[in-house]
Amino acid sequence: MKDDYATLGHLLCQRGLRLVTAESCTAGMVAAALGDVEGCGQWLEGAFVTYTEEAKERMLGVAPADMQRYGLTSEEIAERMARGALRGSAAALAISNTGVAGPDDAPDGTPAGTVCFAWVLHEGDWQTIRTATRRFSGDRKAVREQASEFSISQALQLLRSPPLRSD
Repeated sequence: MKDDYATLGHLLCQRGLRLVTAESCTAGMVAAALGDVEGCGQWLEGAFVTYTEEAKERMLGVAPADMQRYGLTSEEIAERMARGALRGSAAALAISNTGVAGPDDAPDGTPAGTVCFAWVLHEGDWQTIRTATRRFSGDRKAVREQASEFSISQALQLLRSPPLRSD
């Protein structure tokens, strides 16, 4: 898996792009793993760790009405987090996640292990947005590790695929 982190950095460097993370469930694990890659200062812009609703609103501009409407563990909120991270940085690629690491289910009934993700890539006039929801098993640490690895594997797929034009 560590090879994926280095490969992601290499692809970003090749394209002259920078990456930012907006993490809730993983609490900075994605950025920390990326920060272990030699030369990451060339492509890792930074990270937002936004565990609370207030932090998501203040740091990423996620509207409270959206959090109420969709719930904190939703692809819609993950996408808004990624877009907010891009607005607050000079990055072209944002990776975000929000979910329930456990061990208990969320107060709204969302099962432990449920994590929602978003990847937003802006490159010139091109934009690609992907979202996903996964349910991971294991304890809190295992869920967070699996979510981090999934974040990176999907970012790699995104960078390797043709972009979608934005309107």
